[in-house]
Amino acid sequence: MFNPPIRGQTFITYVKLKSRSDPNVFQLDPTLAAGDVKIEKDGVLIGNLATLPTVTPAGGTSVKVTLSATEMDADNIVVTFLDAAGSQWCDAALVIQPTGLITSGTVNDSSPSTTDFDTTLTGFGNDFFNNAFVVFTDGALKGQSRKIGDYVSSTGNISVAALTAAPANGDPFIILGRSE
Repeated sequence: MFNPPIRGQTFITYVKLKSRSDPNVFQLDPTLAAGDVKIEKDGVLIGNLATLPTVTPAGGTSVKVTLSATEMDADNIVVTFLDAAGSQWCDAALVIQPTGLITSGTVNDSSPSTTDFDTTLTGFGNDFFNNAFVVFTDGALKGQSRKIGDYVSSTGNISVAALTAAPANGDPFIILGRSE
């Protein structure tokens, strides 16, 4: 799941670049080279995007942009497209404001129960996710949600009202909201 963009999580999106010779059309198969795409995080220029965007599908007009979890760790992100050769496509910018109120994780427990399970979400501080909602995004519990009654930082343990079954180790979920 890539929408909405989540702070600290990999994000993939697509853009189209306008032709410099005719700005009324999108550039067919734009050539992107090292140095053409830069990233700013919270008003600070970081440098080149770690993964150079690619035309997808090949020969088309859509440009696939992939930002790493590290690149997505900011409140305001600007990806700037500047054709270094200056002759093929017009300058463009993509502005992303990731949400920090959605957190994704997975079950990390070899024997979870219907009410308690360890997760990959450790280190947020005890009770950080209390009163938020956990929503399973795949597996046998896909679509089920429960209000979090307790969160333990050291293990990522989440306690909820009984689910219809215990989640499986590796089941993905999102958490909506937090106690901040």
